[in-house]
Formats: sequence, structure tokens, C-alpha cells
Amino acid sequence: MNRPIELENLHQLSVGDLIERNKIKLVILDGKDGCAYLADTPEYGITNVHTRDNEYTRIHFDYGFKK
Repeated sequence: MNRPIELENLHQLSVGDLIERNKIKLVILDGKDGCAYLADTPEYGITNVHTRDNEYTRIHFDYGFKK
């Protein structure tokens, strides 16, 4: 999985700009720091967002191969 990217120009973006056909994306809206992040998700697996003291700290991917 890739590292989440910080989205810039938040007030000019729409949700439609972030949609990619046949992909599931994770958008994290950080109201504390006033920023947003975009991350890919695995095709099969579990994605957890970890926070601490009301701050986003990490994304944990638990995925595998399904035949």
C-alpha cells in the first residue's frame, strides 16, 4: 500500500474529483489540523485508521491473497 497523500486546495476539490473507477479510496478529514488525506485500500482485506489524543496517527492494512 502507498503512503497517504495530503490533499491540497481542499475548498476547490469535489468528491467527484477523487473517485477513480473500480477503486475504493479512503479519505481522512482532519478537523484538528484542517487538512485531508487520500489513501488506497487493498482489494481484499481490512483497513484500520488509528488515532491517538484525537489525532490521526496511522493506517493499518491487513490484507492477503484470495484465490
